[in-house]
Amino acid sequence: MATISVHVDPHGSDDDARALTRWLREEDDLRGSVSLRAAPIAEGEMGGAIETIVVLITSGTAGAFVSSLFEWINRRRDGRKVSIKIQDAAGRSVELTCGSPEDAQRVLDQLRAITGDGK
Repeated sequence: MATISVHVDPHGSDDDARALTRWLREEDDLRGSVSLRAAPIAEGEMGGAIETIVVLITSGTAGAFVSSLFEWINRRRDGRKVSIKIQDAAGRSVELTCGSPEDAQRVLDQLRAITGDGK
């Protein structure tokens, strides 16, 4: 079973990234697979800003990830989109921007294609 990384940028503040991270971590199938990645600390700064959320996905967790992500997107009231970069172990990647319920199937299809679960 291939494991891929998904980098998620909620296009908001660090608080938005933390909120999405907490949300994804509440999903049983994703526990232990969600982390925050901080940007490198620039000279004179006390800490780096959050750069991205990283989620490790397998073919068995792709559906749970997409379902949870789109539930969070649908609860947002600001209408901002989320950027997703899906990357496999060989470094091949696909970047998607999504924000509507119609995008969920496209994201799931890409995850399945990259994990080798082309159902």
